[in-house]
Amino acid sequence: IAYTSVLHGITMRWLMRMRRRVPGEEFVNGQFRGPYARWRHRHTCRDDGHGGTIIDDEVQYRLPFGVLGTLVHPIVRAQLRRIFAHRSLSVRQLLGDAGHPREGEEVRFG
Repeated sequence: IAYTSVLHGITMRWLMRMRRRVPGEEFVNGQFRGPYARWRHRHTCRDDGHGGTIIDDEVQYRLPFGVLGTLVHPIVRAQLRRIFAHRSLSVRQLLGDAGHPREGEEVRFG
């Protein structure tokens, strides 16, 4: 998957590769080329017990640039939380559910 994103006026080009796919359960993609030193994103889906689906994201990443990356990590982490919150809301709206995340539904960063 190739795409370009712009964040705070900085253009980032990504090349992602699907690493694993279990239909109806999960898929994992990883950065082949992009702005991170490492990026792995696992998407899992599970029944919420009420006719809906809970989508969980587990993101493992490492910033480039050594000490400089460590210094800006709190800013990057906050930005990632905003990006995933926006994505969650967008998915809900597309599926006709503009509610807030359900209990147990979360993005985990590592």
